Amino acid sequence: MKIHREYTHGATTGEHRWYYPSGQLKRREHYAAGQRLDGECFAASGAAVPFYEYYVIPVYSEGNGSPRAISAAISRRFTYPEDARRAGIQGQIILTFYVNTQGQVEDAKVIEGLCPSVNAEAVQAVSKLRRFKVARLDGEPVRFSFRVPITLKI
Repeated sequence: MKIHREYTHGATTGEHRWYYPSGQLKRREHYAAGQRLDGECFAASGAAVPFYEYYVIPVYSEGNGSPRAISAAISRRFTYPEDARRAGIQGQIILTFYVNTQGQVEDAKVIEGLCPSVNAEAVQAVSKLRRFKVARLDGEPVRFSFRVPITLKI
């Protein structure tokens, strides 16, 4: 068994346990009415280690680290292309990018774009973002995907 979880009427309750592949207990958390009451973590040897969250999303290094801070940072790094400004191009672009296990942005792509010059500038603005505090899953760094809208108005 890898994980044991208990629910009552859809709410997390009781004891939740995660196990190493060897069967050794990895972490234990107690819940009531959907709220974690306490928890403890263990090394593969069975020794107690400091508690860590099971799932942690990346936090941006500017502002308060929120998604709004990410959008604001992209806006500051975006320069409206002159050809798009002259043509009166405005609207919304949807971008995706990943934060890798070192906290760096990679694989920025436009999912829904406006025109080639605006799309290219949006990718550049995202690529210039500063480091993130990395995402973690069960204590291990993991790659994390973001989807960000950018609204352009002249």
